[in-house]
Amino acid sequence: MGMNRKMKDNSNKRYGKCLNDELLAAFLEGNASLQETMAIAHAAHEHDEISSVIEIYEAVNKQFNEDFTSKDGAEIVDLSADMGDQLPYTAMAATTTANDCVWACERYIMMRMGMECDDRKLREVALKNNWLNERGTPLYNIGRLLEWANLSVARRFEGTIDMLSHEIEEGCHVIVAVDGNELLGNYDEEKVKDFLIGETANHAVVVSRVDLENDFVEVHDPQSKQQIDRYPMEQFLDAWEDSHRFMVSVIEKGRRSYIPSPIDISDVTLSDELLLLTEAIAENVHEVWASKRMDEGWTYGPSRNDMLKQTPCMVPYSELSDKEKEYDRATAMQSIKLLQKLGYVVEKRPKR
Repeated sequence: MGMNRKMKDNSNKRYGKCLNDELLAAFLEGNASLQETMAIAHAAHEHDEISSVIEIYEAVNKQFNEDFTSKDGAEIVDLSADMGDQLPYTAMAATTTANDCVWACERYIMMRMGMECDDRKLREVALKNNWLNERGTPLYNIGRLLEWANLSVARRFEGTIDMLSHEIEEGCHVIVAVDGNELLGNYDEEKVKDFLIGETANHAVVVSRVDLENDFVEVHDPQSKQQIDRYPMEQFLDAWEDSHRFMVSVIEKGRRSYIPSPIDISDVTLSDELLLLTEAIAENVHEVWASKRMDEGWTYGPSRNDMLKQTPCMVPYSELSDKEKEYDRATAMQSIKLLQKLGYVVEKRPKR
């Protein structure tokens, strides 16, 4: 469908003088090159009128609606755009129970480790525990079946290629969350989509090899027709970046060289109101801890004695040492910061 003369006459007003009528028309009709599309994208971001940005957004969505998921019969969801520094921990690596790339990756690892894999049983366990549900599999549930199979599973964001290489060299199997369209779809078009509508991790693959010398990565992809696919390092990293480089490392229990890797919350700032509640929250943390210990038979003692179940911390919060109080404060505040890092908002409800 061509672009009518009225639309062309108004295009400079809507989009600015940096774009001409012919280029805009070519883009809306799906005939613009990658370079021309990127130029329009930059102009859209710089332009003040929201309506023009929406028009380009809609045109790009229509232009790029045939991605690898439709070609291979998969149904993979696009996660929320513009996540910024938020971690997509609850985001779906697949959007339906039929599209079970996570389940397929975990089954593949079990087979590689010589374990028996009853497909029906594994699926039943995943569904029963809600690790796989009608909406798919969230990132935080990747690896649950492997835990159920009594394997050691470690999850982390902000992984690196060196970490991937090290884990594989140590004998670990590694699942990563990626933008599947950037691997099996049109890579150049997906880079434009990342710029315009945000990064979208929507798929899981098993990394089988990292070749730092020759600059490539090999993966097992449940959606691919190949057993193993090889990608240039840059392309793999772009696809992995969309999940904040989320990785799940798997190995037999007792073989892992464990190094704690808590989520970095150093960039999270709490409101003044929450900071004022630090002591109150920390005090309740201590009360919950003491109540649980009391239920287990612990009592006060001048020094810790596991045999007698005695501890000097079985006292009111006000009687704790500064060191013990700081532990409770940190536990409380870090938990709240983590919620914000994962995209949640802590707000006080108005009085009714």
